[in-house]
Amino acid sequence: MTKMLRFVWILMQCSYVLSDFVFPDVKLEAFDPEGFRVTVAEMKDINSIGFHANKNQKIDDISPGEISTDIIRPADNGWSYYNPNLKLNVGDKIYYWMFVQHKNLGYKKPGQSWTVTELIPSRELNKTNCRRSLTEALTPTIICEKQLIFDGLFLDKKINERSWKLAHYIPSFPDYEFCSYQKRDDNIFIKDRNLVIKPIAATRMEEVSGTLDLREGCTSHSENDCIAYEDSGFILPPVRSAKMKTNQNFKYGTVEIKAKLPAGDWLYPEIYLESSKNKSKKIWIAYARGNQHLYGNGGDDIGGTLLFGGPSLTFAEPERSKYLSTSRGKKPFVEDFHVYSVVWKPDKISVYVDDLLYGETKADVASIFDEPMHVVLGVGVGGLTDFPDYYVSTNNKRKPWKDSDRLIYKNFFKARDDWLPTWTSEGSCLKVEYVKIFAL
Repeated sequence: MTKMLRFVWILMQCSYVLSDFVFPDVKLEAFDPEGFRVTVAEMKDINSIGFHANKNQKIDDISPGEISTDIIRPADNGWSYYNPNLKLNVGDKIYYWMFVQHKNLGYKKPGQSWTVTELIPSRELNKTNCRRSLTEALTPTIICEKQLIFDGLFLDKKINERSWKLAHYIPSFPDYEFCSYQKRDDNIFIKDRNLVIKPIAATRMEEVSGTLDLREGCTSHSENDCIAYEDSGFILPPVRSAKMKTNQNFKYGTVEIKAKLPAGDWLYPEIYLESSKNKSKKIWIAYARGNQHLYGNGGDDIGGTLLFGGPSLTFAEPERSKYLSTSRGKKPFVEDFHVYSVVWKPDKISVYVDDLLYGETKADVASIFDEPMHVVLGVGVGGLTDFPDYYVSTNNKRKPWKDSDRLIYKNFFKARDDWLPTWTSEGSCLKVEYVKIFAL
């Protein structure tokens, strides 16, 4: 740890002692048959609140705890966090500590505890300053306006498969990506409290020969997506990657994702909402190609400095991109973490990057997205829908395949000396710090 970071850390540890700052009132509630809520009284100039707790087990003031959340926006009844799945009984004890960012300074309140003395019927949620939201989800059954309904932090050693479903299949129609999506610890893992999705390319012909059998645990309904063979010039997918989606779907809300996008030629992030019924319906939360620059014959650059977001109704271009909005960055978006957001309403879909609104759809398009959707996170490679023919990348290398080619896998793999040097062990990963879903 550098001297400067250590100094900042000491200030954060001591600020609650050295300052006149007074913590706002905190209310904890347990519900029957299950559910737990923390409400912090509204206070001027609060930027965010962190709450970290254990059930019936003491917690030190640096541990994330089994209950861990950052509340980054207030609701009508103050700053609130609701966990619909935590079951508490009378006599259970919550040990917790809090961190409040106030006027951009941090204040910690350690060593707190609360004992459950009563269970409130869940129906009472509606009577405690709760205005029903338009958002729909399986849990919680009662949703208040601005309520946090999904808190995806990556604090554990393993991905929580109660919240996320990991993909395990070989993609085909319509994108025919040049990768398989596999549930492997070297492709998808948690490191330094970030989700990491890492594409790994084959470098030898032996790796793309023979059979790729993913039938055990395959997540596709088509057996053709579960096993692949090398045959008559066809090779196996030359890249292993990963993808996952939320187990729970929802309808309408605000999604915020803090992420660093993957860098490298012919890579792209898969960060979108996908319809549970019709996979051609997507709402892109963040999309920027991994190529630093990607030039067409007219000099247009659709590389990593161009961010896309918004609704997509079909797989095929040009209709696929018809309703997407764009934001041009001063440098490629893949170089830094950014907060990517979408606000999905019945009559409007809005997309943001770092709280900057850069696109909105009209009501006639937004109204088509009236069915539950999942959040999807992944890294895609190549394929038939993401990179136009004849475009030239930063290293002055033309796209090494044509979408009409019969042997697209093989042509891509043969050009690996051109594109693989643009991939790096860290930079070509998708890194996600958190995924949060708020009710409208």
